[in-house]
Amino acid sequence: MAKAERRGLALGRKKQTRAKRKRHLIVSNGKVTETEYFNFLINEMDVRGSVRYRYIDGDPLKVAKKVSRELESDKKAVKAGEIDELNSVWIVVDSDEFRNLAAAEREAGAKGVKLAISNPCFEVWLIDHASPCPETFASTSQCEKRARDLGVLRSTDPNRSSASKYKSVNLEKIGGNKGQALVNAAKHNTDDKRRARQSNPDNVSSYQVWTDLPELITDVFDSGK
Repeated sequence: MAKAERRGLALGRKKQTRAKRKRHLIVSNGKVTETEYFNFLINEMDVRGSVRYRYIDGDPLKVAKKVSRELESDKKAVKAGEIDELNSVWIVVDSDEFRNLAAAEREAGAKGVKLAISNPCFEVWLIDHASPCPETFASTSQCEKRARDLGVLRSTDPNRSSASKYKSVNLEKIGGNKGQALVNAAKHNTDDKRRARQSNPDNVSSYQVWTDLPELITDVFDSGK
């Protein structure tokens, strides 16, 4: 066989490539409630191969900075062909204890990461699984009580005080109700609040009650993995 022909066969051989699948990362600073919810949803939706959840301790800005640093290492691995590129990264935080949400969103946005804020707390989204969260709820304590009354939060330890022990998600009440939660959230996530949240996320009184979780859920779990 001629040398030129051999070279032509070699050049024409198709390289074996694996099919790329979508990858999503969800990060939150909620050690119990958020962690239980997202791990459950990942299993319920059977997306363990494409959606990963991580808990990172710290305020929203600290979490955003840590995620930004880690994404640099992720990009190197993508470039080396070791992993597929992330399709989306979300950081889930509450507004109740923090006023550095705008700074966290700028830090995250610089890396293409989205910040999902629940105002005043993540329980807004849990309540939406049973009924629309009342727009008059301006405090975490109000939302937590409502979540307990609706049964979407349950006791974790009978030896703890009556309020603090209700931090575990009642997954039986949550399971299968994601669609209803989206419908209920739309009732309090008004256009005026959306504009206020986008304008200044630190001005939390201008967009209570609110949750960005519908956007995350649609992007990660309902967009065709």
